[in-house]
Amino acid sequence: MSAPLSLTRQQQNSVTAYHNFCVQLPVYYCAICCVLLYKSETKRVFCPVPAETVPCVIWGFPPICDVDGRIVVCATHAKDSTQWVSTIDYPGAIVPETEGLNYRELACLSPIKLLASVCRNSSRSASMLGHYNLSGNISGRFNYDFAGYIFSGIRGIAYTTENHAG
Repeated sequence: MSAPLSLTRQQQNSVTAYHNFCVQLPVYYCAICCVLLYKSETKRVFCPVPAETVPCVIWGFPPICDVDGRIVVCATHAKDSTQWVSTIDYPGAIVPETEGLNYRELACLSPIKLLASVCRNSSRSASMLGHYNLSGNISGRFNYDFAGYIFSGIRGIAYTTENHAG
């Protein structure tokens, strides 16, 4: 029989801080635009259309309902004049051929590459738990990796990319 886990006060404070952080994460989403929402940002409205036709169902997310039958939406869609139609087209299901690809192969197929720096915060009081955050800017550029792989070796032609302003 193993002894119960004993944590120092410093480690207990770190675990408590991490638990408080997890409680603050966005766990709701709007039934119309599927935007992640914090609990304080949610609005609840009665749905004028059948629950099966709510836009989030098309994207594969069931609407979040309370016991009164009200559905969670964002502040933008909490108005009476809201159209219960998706403003974003559903891109379709995941192509079965891509399910076996690794991260690098999937990144080559993406038309846009997002660039960001993620660093680890020094944890509170030098305890074991650490958090990650963005440092610097997030930027995007066109992804020419796949084209580079295809055309780089053809007849010795050098494949170059242009810097697009965007």
